[in-house]
Amino acid sequence: MAPGSPWDVRQAVKLYQRHDPGATIGCNKGRDVMTFDDAAEWITGQGGLADQATDYLQSRAPDGHLFVSDMGELLLLRDDEE
Repeated sequence: MAPGSPWDVRQAVKLYQRHDPGATIGCNKGRDVMTFDDAAEWITGQGGLADQATDYLQSRAPDGHLFVSDMGELLLLRDDEE
């Protein structure tokens, strides 16, 4: 679950910085609850955005090539280089 407003984003960052696995915050105007794990996934995993972008790029890669994520960098390699 992603934060819905700038206030929610600030609260999610504060929650993540507290590093308290049992902590939660209300977000989306109180309609939802964000857990520490939600905040951690949203911040470190970009809410799945990086995976979606990689999947899209992979669908557009030339035959015999693939995209590989390595230490924060996205590389286009030939199949035999993997």
